[in-house]
Amino acid sequence: MKFHPIGQNDVHLWFPPRSPREFDRLCREGFTLLVPDEIERHRSFRDSRAANQFLLGRVLMRRSLAAHLALRPEEFRFVYGPNGKPDLRPDQAEGLVFSLSHSRSDTILAVARAERIGADIEQERRAITILRIARQLFSEAEKRQLYRLGAGAEAAAVILWCLKESIVKASGCTIWAGMSGVSLARYGRCLQWLSTPPNGQTSEWLLVAGRDRAGSALAVALQRSQPILRAQKLHCHILAGGAGDRFSFEFSSASALCVA
Repeated sequence: MKFHPIGQNDVHLWFPPRSPREFDRLCREGFTLLVPDEIERHRSFRDSRAANQFLLGRVLMRRSLAAHLALRPEEFRFVYGPNGKPDLRPDQAEGLVFSLSHSRSDTILAVARAERIGADIEQERRAITILRIARQLFSEAEKRQLYRLGAGAEAAAVILWCLKESIVKASGCTIWAGMSGVSLARYGRCLQWLSTPPNGQTSEWLLVAGRDRAGSALAVALQRSQPILRAQKLHCHILAGGAGDRFSFEFSSASALCVA
């Protein structure tokens, strides 16, 4: 696999192939990369879809991280936070952090050099459900934003949900405990914090959200140790994608200048 060095202002987004043949091959060959505790966990799932989702996540983590670090995919060892979030073992990380997100058949892995990172992906067909939950969990300011959008509230709620969930993941909180503590405003393509960001100043955080051509909304939130003063470069990859496998991503909002 091609090696992709990560600079201080780079964010890499990895996706599984959309081709069913490449997808099946990736999972089939990837099973050999798992360590014993991952194999045991994979076997513990009673639902085959959940088992396959776990397998895909581990393969995507191992294969993608091997494109950024001088280790073979099977050599990575992960540690887990209080809420089960996997991280690279400190002696292997070399300053990299990553975040994995699933939404039914969609998966995304975000990797960067940062203090913290969170990613979220949601299928836009869940917009009605998300808007209903948003009316209970979002801040009053966010609810007013959605109300003013009228028919556009559903799509906006999905993007806002992804952004808030990515921030919560980056901070290490559980979704339900942390969601109500994060409040954001969208002005066109610009994002603004309405709440105090977790673990730092607003200038240290990058928030970016958008949509892909398959009908999914996605967002990434990362915190760097210093104020973000330079444009952030987003690199999108499809793992083991075929010649016709192309990824299309369109920004809808960001809190800092990004270049895809």
